[in-house]
Amino acid sequence: MKKTMVSLTLTVGMILISTYALAQSQGDQLYQQAQEYEKKTYYHKAYETYEKARERFLKIGTLEKADACRIEMQQTQKIFSEYPYTRKDVVKLLEENFKYISEDERNSWLEKGKIDFIMSDGKPFYFTDFVANLKYRNPELMKKDVEGLERARRFFGKYQDLVFKYPGSGYPPQTWKPYINPVTFLASASLSVPKGKLPETGLLKLWIPLPIQTAAQDNIRVISILPEGYLKIPPRVDADIGLAYLEVPLERLKEDLNIQLQFSFSHYEQRFMIDPENVGEYDTDSYLYKKYTRSYGNITITSEIREKAREIVGDEKNPYLATKKIYHYIVEKIDYSHMPHMTLNVLGQPESVYVHENSYGDCGAQGTYFSALCRSLGIPARTSGGMQLCPGEEGGHFWAEFYLPNYGWLPVDTSIAQIANYPIELTDDERRAFKDFFFGRQDPYRYVIQKDVDVPLTPEPEEPVLLPMAIQFPAVVCKTSQENPAFVVLDHWNIEFRPVYR
Repeated sequence: MKKTMVSLTLTVGMILISTYALAQSQGDQLYQQAQEYEKKTYYHKAYETYEKARERFLKIGTLEKADACRIEMQQTQKIFSEYPYTRKDVVKLLEENFKYISEDERNSWLEKGKIDFIMSDGKPFYFTDFVANLKYRNPELMKKDVEGLERARRFFGKYQDLVFKYPGSGYPPQTWKPYINPVTFLASASLSVPKGKLPETGLLKLWIPLPIQTAAQDNIRVISILPEGYLKIPPRVDADIGLAYLEVPLERLKEDLNIQLQFSFSHYEQRFMIDPENVGEYDTDSYLYKKYTRSYGNITITSEIREKAREIVGDEKNPYLATKKIYHYIVEKIDYSHMPHMTLNVLGQPESVYVHENSYGDCGAQGTYFSALCRSLGIPARTSGGMQLCPGEEGGHFWAEFYLPNYGWLPVDTSIAQIANYPIELTDDERRAFKDFFFGRQDPYRYVIQKDVDVPLTPEPEEPVLLPMAIQFPAVVCKTSQENPAFVVLDHWNIEFRPVYR
């Protein structure tokens, strides 16, 4: 009897081992198959196959491999969210948004590649913001966009008094005082997520952006972060990126998640008055010089970018005058255009390279291209930002800065300068003056979160966050969430700014 029981136990054990081994093998095969699909740009098929592999691994408790599948699923999900439209969808949206354009001409935009797309599963999928991009890249279409032109006029009107001030009516009284007329902002932020939209268990990790100390931004006060029990690392406002790190144990969450922050800061208007003959000499051995002239991340310098920089500046050796040429080149030659930031991150394509190859990009992308062109010539540059706080037009925004030894960091904002391209009633002199203003000068309506793109988070996340290059809303990691938790956080994040002193 005992021998029979032992034999039966061994048999059951062998069956279990065999079942485990089979499931493990099936999971591994599915994972490898998903990777092959991804290499062939079959992203939808890859997602489905990663999901099947994850199910196999979860059944047998191989959590590390299940996590690897989840991460890959979330990465491919980023691509879906930015390229959601089929050709049929695009044809319908073109008809709805461009009724005044003939069907033949609308179809020609598709045939000539005027609408950004990627190939997935052997079919084209089109960029989510293609309607806006068609207008940005085509002045004739923009002239017919009543709503877009009105928004450009509003923006221009907000900046008009600032840009067209005459010396003595707001300029610094001394040339050595470039930081003037500060505005203090009180910010109130909240993350309010219904409990049902979060996993029941696990740890929700959050990196919440905060203002940082810069030459143009100071008087920073983190007034409150509630509930305080979630805060794991004290807020940092003196580093390259401003962050508060929080952890939320989801199994202890008895009701909706509600996190509240309040902080204040002052931001200065900048009006640099530069003597090109007195910019100083770079210390090429310094940490600053090496850090901000390197090719790195989204500010990658290719041989083609280096060649373009030399073409733009010609024989100009003065760094101030050279950067001015680069600035005006981008303002005039690089169209503003919404970007597939998440997709570029997943595919490993630097933003600077994308802009160089396509001749268009949004605020941050233009900033990375400016920085790459400057760095290729040995001029320190970086792409900083967070939000622009133009009253009534607040939103995420990035710009660039370049460094002169005798002056420090000077701001440039190519995409704000391009607003002057849209209001059709402006004179050429007004357009030129507006564009000139945003080289070495800047309004005080800014909220700076980070000094450059691709700044590492602290503590370092163990897996990719939604958009590592720019943290304009909370970055998030949650291993128990199959879908990317960042999309949930983004939908339920709110921040408001109120000027409290001018």
